Amino acid sequence: MKTTRRFLRGACPRKNIFGKGRKIKAFAGMAAAFFLFLCLIFPFAAKTVPPCRAAAQTADALCLSPRPASPVGGTKKEVLLSRFTTEFDGSNLTRSHNIRLASRKIDGCVLPAGGAFSFNGRVGERTKARGFQEAPVIFEGEFVRGTGGGVCQVSTTLYNAALLAGMTVTEVHAHSLRVGYVPPSLDAMVSSASDLRFCNPSPAPAVIRMYTEKNSVTAEIYGRKTADEYRTESVVLRRLSPPPAEVVEGEEDCVLKREKEGMKSESYLSVYRRGRRLRCVRIRRDTYAFVQGKVQKKRTETAEEVPEAGERAEGSNSCGKVAQND
Repeated sequence: MKTTRRFLRGACPRKNIFGKGRKIKAFAGMAAAFFLFLCLIFPFAAKTVPPCRAAAQTADALCLSPRPASPVGGTKKEVLLSRFTTEFDGSNLTRSHNIRLASRKIDGCVLPAGGAFSFNGRVGERTKARGFQEAPVIFEGEFVRGTGGGVCQVSTTLYNAALLAGMTVTEVHAHSLRVGYVPPSLDAMVSSASDLRFCNPSPAPAVIRMYTEKNSVTAEIYGRKTADEYRTESVVLRRLSPPPAEVVEGEEDCVLKREKEGMKSESYLSVYRRGRRLRCVRIRRDTYAFVQGKVQKKRTETAEEVPEAGERAEGSNSCGKVAQND
């Protein structure tokens, strides 16, 4: 019996087989540990890659950074520098759509230290193909329908937030007519030929957040906190009254074009530190044109001047049709 057991042990050396198995398992464990080590190291290695130099980037490229996970970019040193809100009529669906669309395109923009922002570069061309709709715009001193109407309220809201955050504004344009959502000389008109641009003078990056609610749009700028506080002020220098409304004859009394007051105005930026004003500088002086009104008065007819029924119907024109031609 003992001889048989010794023979079986010699024929089936289980210890040698299990010894090789342990070596295989140990090698597999070491390989798995090495793989996990590479997975853990790789993200940190990616984060240590130096960013592109700001001087080699355009204002458009600077703002194509991915949205941060948090409004302050996850850094404790970055806090809310400014917040500015304007209100709009939420029942105007096409204009509200354009405001929300432009705000979404700006939200999450990261400006590196010394980086530049371009509104047109960030939002892009306002066309129907890019999702913008027709709404009232100012064209040659009059309110007409155009693609992208309402976008100027987004640029104006961001412009005021940039001023209050201490950004350096390098390009801004006033509307030809006064707008009602901000004080005079604090608006920012944008078009295919006019842009809103500003730079981040801080040695730390800044994050722009924009969001809309039912009847308002808000711009927030986060960055490195400083001891300075910024405030804006609007001053009306002179009001420009429009001339008497133009009167035309028609079938009924109605207003074809409402008059609008013009004005000359200035805006100032003050810098405060610990409640004390350090300096106050004039940043703009603008002139907003007036709009002459136009009214239609019902035609006065005498017995001798009354035309035939068919002639009157052929030459008549409703007030609504005249308004559309404007």
